[in-house]
Amino acid sequence: TYLVLQQDSAELRATGGFIGSIGYLSFDHGKMSPFQPENVYTIDDKSPGGVAPPAPLEKTFHLKTWTLRDSNWSPDFAAAAKQAEFFLQREANKKVDGVIAIDPFFISKILTVTGPVQVPETGDVVDANTFFTTTLNRVEVDPAVGKRFLSYAAKAMFAH
Repeated sequence: TYLVLQQDSAELRATGGFIGSIGYLSFDHGKMSPFQPENVYTIDDKSPGGVAPPAPLEKTFHLKTWTLRDSNWSPDFAAAAKQAEFFLQREANKKVDGVIAIDPFFISKILTVTGPVQVPETGDVVDANTFFTTTLNRVEVDPAVGKRFLSYAAKAMFAH
């Protein structure tokens, strides 16, 4: 099982964007299990007490505690991945075999291979050419749905 960090490149972080959602990518005898994204705040809200953030993270984002959503502070992906695994174990009591990060650019590139996919939660059909504008439109129309749109699109893409 792999932890998939869904990064929003519109909110800068060292490894590619703010981690707004996560998901688990599992395989059983070569077959991928359904991808189920979850809001990172749901996990972070269960955090047992605080971990002091690195000083620059505390100063830049005014954080009092360090959690999974900000685990990608290091520009060294291997270090950031280890930090994400640490917080996942601490906050959700889950262990994974590795960490994968995706962002809107990744989804757009994959859509060039898969072709269009339908996003059932919103009714949108997106392809490599429309993914970014659809995402931006969703954020403008309903910020709550817009924040989850990357998760919805990733789920549809992995199911395709």
